[in-house]
Amino acid sequence: LADTFQQRFRPVTVERPNVLLPLVNTPMLDYVLEWLASNHVEEVFVFCCSNAEKLQRHINESKWARQENFEVKTIVSTSCYSAGEALRLIDQQDIIKGDFVLLTGDCISNMRLKPVLEAHRRRQEQDKLAIMTTVMMPTKHPDQHRWLGEPEVLVCLDEATNRLLDLKDLSGTKSKTVRESPTMFSERDAIQMRMDLVDSQIYICSPDVLMLFSDNFDFQNVGQDFITGVLSEEELGNKIYVHELNGEYAVRVDNLRAYDAVSRDIIQRWTFPWVPDTNCLQSTGAWSPSYCYLHNNVYMDRTVQVARTAAIAKDTVIGAETVVGEGCTVTSSVIGHGCRIGSNVDIRGCYIHDRVEIQDGARLRAAIVCDGAVIRSGARIGKGAVISYGVVVGPKHEVPPFLRISLCKQTEHNVEDSDDESEFGGAQYGFDADEEDAGKALLALAPKPAAMRAAELIAKGQRPAAEDGLSWDMEACGLEGAGFVWKVKTEEDEALSSVAPPPARGFTWDIESEEELEPGAASQSLRTSEQGGTEEFDPDLHFKREVADTFMRCVHLKFDQANVKIEINALKLAENKQFIDCANYILTTIMGMCLPAPPTANVEYKGLYAASEPDLGTLQGKKSLLLKLKAYLSEWGDLLRAYVHEEDDQVDLLLTLEEFCAGEGYFSQERGAVFAPMFCQVMQLLYDSDILSEEACLLWASEKANAEEEDKVFVKMAKPFLDWLEEEEDEDDEDDDGDNNDGEDAD
Repeated sequence: LADTFQQRFRPVTVERPNVLLPLVNTPMLDYVLEWLASNHVEEVFVFCCSNAEKLQRHINESKWARQENFEVKTIVSTSCYSAGEALRLIDQQDIIKGDFVLLTGDCISNMRLKPVLEAHRRRQEQDKLAIMTTVMMPTKHPDQHRWLGEPEVLVCLDEATNRLLDLKDLSGTKSKTVRESPTMFSERDAIQMRMDLVDSQIYICSPDVLMLFSDNFDFQNVGQDFITGVLSEEELGNKIYVHELNGEYAVRVDNLRAYDAVSRDIIQRWTFPWVPDTNCLQSTGAWSPSYCYLHNNVYMDRTVQVARTAAIAKDTVIGAETVVGEGCTVTSSVIGHGCRIGSNVDIRGCYIHDRVEIQDGARLRAAIVCDGAVIRSGARIGKGAVISYGVVVGPKHEVPPFLRISLCKQTEHNVEDSDDESEFGGAQYGFDADEEDAGKALLALAPKPAAMRAAELIAKGQRPAAEDGLSWDMEACGLEGAGFVWKVKTEEDEALSSVAPPPARGFTWDIESEEELEPGAASQSLRTSEQGGTEEFDPDLHFKREVADTFMRCVHLKFDQANVKIEINALKLAENKQFIDCANYILTTIMGMCLPAPPTANVEYKGLYAASEPDLGTLQGKKSLLLKLKAYLSEWGDLLRAYVHEEDDQVDLLLTLEEFCAGEGYFSQERGAVFAPMFCQVMQLLYDSDILSEEACLLWASEKANAEEEDKVFVKMAKPFLDWLEEEEDEDDEDDDGDNNDGEDAD
């Protein structure tokens, strides 16, 4: 379904279908089609309503029009105002004969379809009434629903079968209790009641799903109407099951808050291989992707021109043929293709689309700026603002937070529309809801040719003809500006319907910081705390994560050690850290790779971890784990030695190893405790690899001599090795004394 049947992206989607909006400089639909093709899907039906001709043109001009074994067909109807109506029309056309995958054109996923399809078919063989499997993704943080702009949902599952028993939207309730049917509990041994699952809105369906939509005209959408309707009609016996993702990604981008969240996930590589530097996503415009990955999740096209004094910081993507001027700061932002950024421009947390001009001294915070817009010198764009296509913001003008500006002039009907109503509808504008008049309704919303001509002239610094009779909203766009205010009627907090950070507990954002950034400096944009409280930025924890991610990426891409060292050194310089800081976190990352991948591991790096859990209850299991570590130390020992220069550095490395094995400090969420019983053997491996010296090991032990007993745990574990080192030292001293005595006798 290539239409959201909502208005959450307005006024942007008046001029372009939401599935063609660029997400990290690639239309959302291209992510979907690339993912389906990678899963060996052979036939795709794209159902489109609003702006259908633009969608058809995009598909016809894309590689999908010429792809073998992958056929994309469009179904157009401008008279459908809901997903339910669209599915009823598809059922009437009788084009789907068997099981099918139902999803929206704005869903970003890297999941493998084959296991879900196989599980769905196995259930159907046993029970013909198993009509649907819905895909859900567990969240990593209790506030993630809010981060995605989604309501909190209670999901009730049969623990044994993963059958969906109930689905409750909790967003509108203040009650602290939830009522469920007693029979739901009496008929099962165990039930899971989950609030950590995000509905990806990817559904594996039997043909019966289409029949049920045709039989029930009150089913307007899949999630709220169809699923809850099926669950409430138990007497019919239809069943829906949940497939929970494990380490894979699937999220729908159906609002501006999700647009921001998913963009950041792409930039931070949770969606691999759909990340900029793989350059595997097609481009149908004038540019072909040729991104390079720099450090700190910075991606630049090879054709970008960045001034020497510009600071391009963490989590930033810059598209082809864009020019960034002297003294600019760009952080946590996406800049499209062919943009012109003047001097001393400050851009933080923004999404700048193609061919945008931002003149000297402008400042933008957490805003969206669409194709062809012009931001004049010294202008200020507040957080959450949307500057739509071709809008001009006048010099030194300040656009207030959350304001939306467009060349489309809003009518009173538009203002009254809810965000969740259809993108267009004839009846709202005095038209009948037939194909022709629905098209008229959409046309009525589009910017007038006179407005577009006038805005183009203003963008070029020219004065439009007085006879155009246009009266721009000067309070919104300023003098020498061009645009109209587009009001949004929403009951939600404005920040939940914008790309600005949500005002929820557990989130802080640094886009308001006026602190100067040095060229190449990194900044953290969005942070969450494990406990759900606000987490202050910890530069040491941030550096630990960056070292681990950089090292894993280098291993994954098979960099030679010289290039790995360059990457780590660049990170060290950017974060103003010491060599031993690099060594500490490289070592703990290597040790983590000896174990199976944690649930939070980046998808693209999971193959670097151990395939199975070591059997630590047996001597053979411990030996196997130590042999893995020995192999890694043999491979990466030169890199570690390059960062451990002095005895004090080696002692610091041992103190970090203690923390890691104890699961303390920054390692509290890691599995270093697995190595704790083998601390003595790990220490000896480091000694045998010439990473630790005899003197450093004994110095570490001596410094613990007067410590509390609880701080001597690992010294006691290492006692056999330390005793052996002392014996070796004594023997060396005796040999030296013997040599000296021999010399005296000779005299």
